[in-house]
Amino acid sequence: MDNVEFKANTWSEEEWKKHDFDVYIDDQEFVYIDFAKRGRTSDSSTYRIQDYQWDDQGYSLLNYLYPDAAGFLDEKFKVGYNLTYYTLGPKTNIDTSPFRRAVWNYIQSIYGIRHDDYNYREVNILLERQLKCFIKHLACFPELTPKHDFRSVMKGFRASEKVHVIIMVAEARLQAEILYAMRTLMEYTKLSA
Repeated sequence: MDNVEFKANTWSEEEWKKHDFDVYIDDQEFVYIDFAKRGRTSDSSTYRIQDYQWDDQGYSLLNYLYPDAAGFLDEKFKVGYNLTYYTLGPKTNIDTSPFRRAVWNYIQSIYGIRHDDYNYREVNILLERQLKCFIKHLACFPELTPKHDFRSVMKGFRASEKVHVIIMVAEARLQAEILYAMRTLMEYTKLSA
C-alpha cells in the first residue's frame, strides 16, 4: 500500500451512466443552495454558534450517545483547525491562527452558522476573492473542483499549506453538518420528553 498512486477518475460521461449511483441518492434535486446572498432574505434563519456549539452541547450529546465517535471527532476537528507549520510560503515563524480562523468561520458561514464574537471583516481582509471562491467551491461542490483551481489559487503557498486549507474545509464542513444534526436531535428529545 506504500507505493499506491491514486489517479484522478477519467471515466467518460457514458461510463458514469453505466453505474447506478442513483441507489445512493434519495433526491436528485438535493444540492447546495446559497444560504444567504447579499441583499436577499433567506428562508432559513442564521444559526448562531453561541446557541449550540460543538465544544459544549454538540460534543456532550454525541459523547452521551456514542462516546468513541465523540472523542474521535473532537480530536479530528482540533487537528484540522490547529494544523500548521507556522509558515506562509517562504516566510517562517508566522502565527497563522487568524488565517485559519477566517477559513474555518467562512466555511461555517457558508452553511449558515455565524459566530457573534467574530469580526467577519477579517474574512475579506485575510482571504482574497479567488481563495474564497475556491473554498466555497470545495465546501459545496468538492466533486466538481478541478485540479487547475488547486494550482492557480493561493499563489506563493506551499502545496502542503494548500492541503491544510483543504483539510480545514472538509473538517469545518463536517462540523457544521454534525452541529445541525446534533442540534436537531437535541430539539427532538426536548419535544418528545
